[in-house]
Amino acid sequence: MRKASFFLALCAMLVILTGCSKKKGRTMEDVDRELLEAVTMDLSHNDTTAVYDLTNQFLDYLKNQDLDAAMGMLHYLKDGNEIVSLPAELEKQHRMVLGNFLGLTYNIESVRFLRETDCQVKYNVTLFEKQPDDPVSNQISFYIKPVRRDGQWYLTLADSQTDSTHGSEIKN
Repeated sequence: MRKASFFLALCAMLVILTGCSKKKGRTMEDVDRELLEAVTMDLSHNDTTAVYDLTNQFLDYLKNQDLDAAMGMLHYLKDGNEIVSLPAELEKQHRMVLGNFLGLTYNIESVRFLRETDCQVKYNVTLFEKQPDDPVSNQISFYIKPVRRDGQWYLTLADSQTDSTHGSEIKN
């Protein structure tokens, strides 16, 4: 585990240093902060379990069509640092989207961890039963972004408004 952590930290430092040489207008403080973030993303079994538990609870609420409880689990990462309740307009938009795509089954397809503010869960929703010869897809995929703040995990939105404030280096 220590060897893997050291190797990941070394790779992260190389990626950041290589990227920094290509970006103009960055200060050493920016580089130091990014290196520290990359090196300090230390995951344990408890982190993985917490993210899966939060996500499964969120998906159970959706499966049971308890949209209020599901929406109550979503947060917003303000200014890339502070966890707050969803702004009213974002809540309204996502309530409408999630409400229009309530399905029969929900399953986690993948979980990716990069940094405390850059993690991703992709989940699939089966919208209706499908006949074997039906070419129409009966599934749709969504993303949410778990964020760890002070040792606590929160589910945040993966959307263009949120990503414009804290971005993502995870490639789909």
